[in-house]
Amino acid sequence: MYKIMSLLTRIGSLILLYSMIQSYTASGQSILARADRNYNQFNYSLAVKEYEVIAEKKGQSVEIVQKIADCYRKMNKSEEAEKWYAVLLTKFSRVEPSNLLYYAEALRNNGDYQEARKQYIQFGKMFPSEKKMADAFARNCEKAMEWMSNPVQVKIENVKSVNTVYSEFSPLLIENKLILATDRKFDDTDYSNKQIYGWTGTPFLNLAFAEIDTNFKIEFKNKLKGVNGMYHNGPATFSKKGDTIYFTRTNKVSNRGKINGQKKGPDFVNRLEIYYSVKKNGTWSAILPFEYNNILNYSVGHPALSPDGKTLYFVSDMPGSMGQTDIYFCTMEANGKWSFPKNAGKYVNTPAKEVFPYIAPDGKLYFSSNGHTGLGGLDMFVTSGKYDKWDKPENLMYPMNSPKDDFGITLDTTMNGGFFSSNREGGMGEDDIYKFSNPTCVLAGLTLHLVDNSERPLENVLVKLYKMGDTANVIAYERTFGQPAKKICLRSYEPCAIVKNPEGKFFFKLQPGAKYELKLAKNNYFSHSTTIEAKCNTEDTMNIAIQLKEIEIDKPIILKDVFFNDQDKLFVIRNIYYDLDKSEIRYDAALELDKLVEVLRENPNIKMELSAHTDSRHSEEYNMKLSQKRAEAAVQYIVSKGIPSDVIVAKGYGESKIMNHCKDGVNCKEEEHQYNRRTEIKVTEIMEPEVHRVGPYDTLETISKVYGVSVENLKKLNNLEEDTITAGMKIKLK
Repeated sequence: MYKIMSLLTRIGSLILLYSMIQSYTASGQSILARADRNYNQFNYSLAVKEYEVIAEKKGQSVEIVQKIADCYRKMNKSEEAEKWYAVLLTKFSRVEPSNLLYYAEALRNNGDYQEARKQYIQFGKMFPSEKKMADAFARNCEKAMEWMSNPVQVKIENVKSVNTVYSEFSPLLIENKLILATDRKFDDTDYSNKQIYGWTGTPFLNLAFAEIDTNFKIEFKNKLKGVNGMYHNGPATFSKKGDTIYFTRTNKVSNRGKINGQKKGPDFVNRLEIYYSVKKNGTWSAILPFEYNNILNYSVGHPALSPDGKTLYFVSDMPGSMGQTDIYFCTMEANGKWSFPKNAGKYVNTPAKEVFPYIAPDGKLYFSSNGHTGLGGLDMFVTSGKYDKWDKPENLMYPMNSPKDDFGITLDTTMNGGFFSSNREGGMGEDDIYKFSNPTCVLAGLTLHLVDNSERPLENVLVKLYKMGDTANVIAYERTFGQPAKKICLRSYEPCAIVKNPEGKFFFKLQPGAKYELKLAKNNYFSHSTTIEAKCNTEDTMNIAIQLKEIEIDKPIILKDVFFNDQDKLFVIRNIYYDLDKSEIRYDAALELDKLVEVLRENPNIKMELSAHTDSRHSEEYNMKLSQKRAEAAVQYIVSKGIPSDVIVAKGYGESKIMNHCKDGVNCKEEEHQYNRRTEIKVTEIMEPEVHRVGPYDTLETISKVYGVSVENLKKLNNLEEDTITAGMKIKLK
């Protein structure tokens, strides 16, 4: 009996164990099916939890680890993505090559540029056909490390009164309000599954606003009324008057197509649309769709109006895009309708993503991209231009940009600060809003007479300030001397500011760390230019005093004498020397003549005589010929640098103007003879300009300031009814 009971017990136990195994297998299969379904429906926040349960209970298979890594990448969780792609690449030998790129991308987004660079280089070695792309990514990491070690000077602070553990992003300043998108909860009630976005596991986005009081304190208020729909409601733009709003909405689109009887992809896809509303008599109109919405085929979103309201920029993946998403624009036509969308062009758009455009009050385009050289994730860029004609975008650099996503910038009325959003380290939630301000320093200057070290102010000097651009190496070599050209610094043609002061004072605001060119001009004085670097770490003042030398007709100036300024020390053109009995220009002499070339370029209204003198040794005839040859060689060199031949003449005086007692037959020391071997220049004529050729950035106002002729007189002299002038025009000055 005991044996029978024991056998029955064992059989019962086996049946129970078998039932448990069957139940566990069925449960495991149901979890996997649910995880796959959520993954295919873009519910990554739900899918990843289920995949991690499976990995913990059944072990890490290549398929499950792949899905976990991909979920975190798509959710923009770069730390978790890095961890799981590392597991995938180290534990399994046969995986898709793209995983190495995803791993490198996660490393870069986490700021590990050295390791990311190694992975990109390794990928290029493994796949030679992709080496060019991989090398470009590796160089990107090198550039990011360089930028991180040389941060730009900007003050950035988290707007804690607005941010939460949720996402707050894409701020927009409208008068005393800060419009933003957020997926926070607006009450304490439990949200249904339909109110939760499965991709992130948080509520759908709503447009909301905060108020800024007179003390610049920011207080979050509530949702915007009348614009939020059932799903995501995102980045917005307002007209300058605040009476028109364009904003982004997402909508689910059915995707029930089948191929060979099998369902193609998820049941639904999310696509973006733009909607707008117009305020009349204090009341917003019904929400209207943008005429180029087409959710069955593509998305349009992230609208941005130009300051005049006549151009609408937006983001789309419509056919004809250069990358995943491009920036497009429409212009307002005479009938009040938007023109057909056009691509913003190759300088803005890349094969990757360009998103979150914003047009600043000065017309510059700010946007975010992961296709241009950056620090990782989305970086913010700025460019000048219009429509589809833009300059090469400039990265806003670190710390405005970070290894994470940085996007959604808006500027305040000073154009010296504003807000942006980022999911960078140290934030309060997923995406946070940050306030930034650029510290400024002031250049305070005084113009002085250069007469016996006088400190008497020189009044009414025209002072122009130009911001310098990037440095560029000139590849060409000087033909004569074989010396490499120096690194030059380029500046924009248009001055940042112009000032004229009766007390000789000038003041300019400078951007810390930037380089500027300062140009000074006054009738009957040598013009002057100098380079200034704004070495200000905080709000500060740089003081400078510049002396200008009066032009004196027919008064010789020995080149070894001091006569030209260079910022706060005097600029010396030294005497030029020749080899014995020769007239060829030596390299050291050329350096000095280059300074004279600059003087003539800065003073196009003067004519000069360049004269050469010898000592009394040799015959008078020989010395006269030698001095003439030397003067002509110097002038020819100057003309070769682009100076018109009619503004400088060569004159040899031989030994006719000895400056000491060392004449023929007098025994003198070598230093005394050398004193007579000199080169002189003198101004022979100051030409009063009669005509000005209009440059690309000239206006009647700037011409008026330069020549001291009123705008009204310029209009009368040139029969102009309007203030508009075009480049190339000749404007009479007399």
